Amino acid sequence: MSARTVRETTRLETLRSYRVLDTPPEPAFDSIVSLARELFRVPIAGIALVDARRVWLKAVEGYEGQEIPRDEALCELSLATKDVLVIPDASADPRARERAVVASLGLRFYAAAPLRTAAGQQLGSLFIADRRPGKLGPADRQRLRGLASLAMEQLELRAALCRIAPTDARLKDVAEAVSMETGEAFVVALTRCLPEALGVDYAFVSETDTSEPGIAHCTICERGQTHRLMDYDLEGTPCAAVVAGEPRCYPKGVQKVFPADTALATLSVEGYAAVPLLDARRRVLGILGVLSRSPLPDGGGVLTHLGIFGPRAAAEMERLRGERRERERERRRAALMNVLPDMVFHVRRDGTFVDFHPGLGVKPVVPPEQFLGKKMGDVLPPDIAREGMAAIARAIDEGVMQVWRYEVEGRTYEARIVPGGADEAVSFVRDVGR
Repeated sequence: MSARTVRETTRLETLRSYRVLDTPPEPAFDSIVSLARELFRVPIAGIALVDARRVWLKAVEGYEGQEIPRDEALCELSLATKDVLVIPDASADPRARERAVVASLGLRFYAAAPLRTAAGQQLGSLFIADRRPGKLGPADRQRLRGLASLAMEQLELRAALCRIAPTDARLKDVAEAVSMETGEAFVVALTRCLPEALGVDYAFVSETDTSEPGIAHCTICERGQTHRLMDYDLEGTPCAAVVAGEPRCYPKGVQKVFPADTALATLSVEGYAAVPLLDARRRVLGILGVLSRSPLPDGGGVLTHLGIFGPRAAAEMERLRGERRERERERRRAALMNVLPDMVFHVRRDGTFVDFHPGLGVKPVVPPEQFLGKKMGDVLPPDIAREGMAAIARAIDEGVMQVWRYEVEGRTYEARIVPGGADEAVSFVRDVGR
């Protein structure tokens, strides 16, 4: 038996150990696919698992089937790559153009991020696809990796719950309660459900402060009632060791070990258990833990159960941080746009106007409501539209800013066109006079 055959046999055994093939749709996976489709503005997205002779779709939008023969699908190609696979134009790619799915769906652009276990086994991919050629810049590649990590965390959580479900229905109830939640709603739902499931008084999630080491922000729940605590100093608390990357459990007497931690005394805490929340690079994002007014009868078991939910909590925390960064970037972008003298147009390769921001004291030839969603040829004279389309194509294909001058209604405009994402461009247009 060849080494390649052994690797594939091991990979398939790992895939089947997750017990996910041929299972019904689940909201958590469907939500990830919907987010991918919306984020990348593509008609097709899915979570694909590569079985022996088929590619099975755990979740998909834009395609009616549940599975595709393995030798006809593009998803198999991602098994040969360790990072994001990008096929800008499947019709021109020798690896892809003969695959039946390319012709049947008219696919051109395809990108996939691997679903890889901690041991390095690749189960499949999270993919996006379009019927137009496209590209992925570094930021979009990172976003696709992030969504794939979120899907993999959900697969890990699902597999762990399958293993414990026969012996602990309470934890299965927790998983069901949080499966449809994301972001802040997930954190609140998890901290509400864990105390009853684990027989403790409190559950908490703390997030480390990236700008001020040694400080954390905490959400804590007491048997169904959620409290949001103020920022707290980690020094002298059991959380300090967890933030350093190590799970910690003190089944009893935690106040005596950490007398400087006044919160433990205020809450009358006797037992403590917590695990670190790690991102994809194994950096600590925060803590998931529980507190008990009585000794913990099985501290090791509590740590094991927290470890089941920890990866998903970390993925949601990482997503929250990403959303905050995106909001901050959008805030800065909006502030910049408000002082730009240029009009800004976001345009697809086919000439469709998808977004617009007015410049200071400058108005477009026609009001935005008359051109947004329409193509350049619908609102500009044919010869000018052709020149503009050519400049957009050059900017996207060459990745270099294009300068284009044109005249409309007796006025001269100068457009500086730069690549703006997958098969799109951003045009900064200035009225330079008559």
